[in-house]
Amino acid sequence: MASVKVYVEKRNDKEGILIEKNVPIILSFSFDGQRLIEFTGERIDINKWDAVKQRVKKSVGGSLEINALIESLENEVLQIYREAKISRIQPTPKYIKERLSKNQKI
Repeated sequence: MASVKVYVEKRNDKEGILIEKNVPIILSFSFDGQRLIEFTGERIDINKWDAVKQRVKKSVGGSLEINALIESLENEVLQIYREAKISRIQPTPKYIKERLSKNQKI
């Protein structure tokens, strides 16, 4: 079974304090015991991210566009995976990333 999750990166600075401003939004795609982790190309402050919905909060300016991009990436990853399975190709993270990069230009 394949699943897509989107989250903000959690990383500490040099002093060990969690970075909360301008953090990358990451897409994680798990499939067939493998995982692809890819930067979406977008960044957000942690307090503007809804971890349950895996989207930028609706009250944030530009949220519609960023959330549309996230949804597009989710759909594209799943489509690439399904097309590979239909074609009897065993997809790998590299295979999916190459096709995603060609389609999304990320």
